Amino acid sequence: MEHTYTQQISPSDDRRLFYLPHRQIQGIHSIYCDGVLVPSSEYTYSRDEGWVSISTTPLQSLNISYGYSPSLDMVVTNWDPDIGNYLFYNQMTFAAIPDLECSGSISWTKIDPGETIQDDFTISNVGDPSSYLNWEVVSYPEWGTWSFAPSSGENLLAGDSVNVHVMVVAPNEGDSQFQGDIKVVNTANPDDFGLIHVTLSTPYTFVPHPTFYQRLTHFVETMRLLWSSHFSRYS
Repeated sequence: MEHTYTQQISPSDDRRLFYLPHRQIQGIHSIYCDGVLVPSSEYTYSRDEGWVSISTTPLQSLNISYGYSPSLDMVVTNWDPDIGNYLFYNQMTFAAIPDLECSGSISWTKIDPGETIQDDFTISNVGDPSSYLNWEVVSYPEWGTWSFAPSSGENLLAGDSVNVHVMVVAPNEGDSQFQGDIKVVNTANPDDFGLIHVTLSTPYTFVPHPTFYQRLTHFVETMRLLWSSHFSRYS
């Protein structure tokens, strides 16, 4: 059985040779260098050693999609026609492994203090075929009052996604910037998690000091008296 895996690489130097996490591989499906599809004439690879070499040095990202088998067979060649060769079939069973992926970001601007706001993000299972993902929202920013629908889920089949609705009551502080992350984990593997970045800003709120009204009232009264006095001279 062939599985498909995509290795995402963030280049840190001038390398053009990259080793894949699986040995051996069945073949390369596609390579994207800095978001551009690399033609097959521009790279080479080893099925046995599991490496890929490309002609262009990636600057920002490199995504390599390839096929591999989790249950390889083994052949022994004796080079003796009287003995023959041996073929050992791999009869081990492997559990399909889920892989959690979160997509989306949340940004709220000019939100009144105490206002209720809403948004959404997506959770996907990008793991092995026939795998099932159990997930849970385990942390979120300490500011505001948060709720999620749903806040957890079970048996999300590989290739499927679920939409999570987020509702927040904004903090009471005005003229402030808030940020943080929503963390979602694969409950079977806490090292498999996703982060959704959140930002929120509240506008400046002018709260006059009591003496401001006193001075304003005094100013208006003074102007009224001066206005009345000015016109009384000519009446």
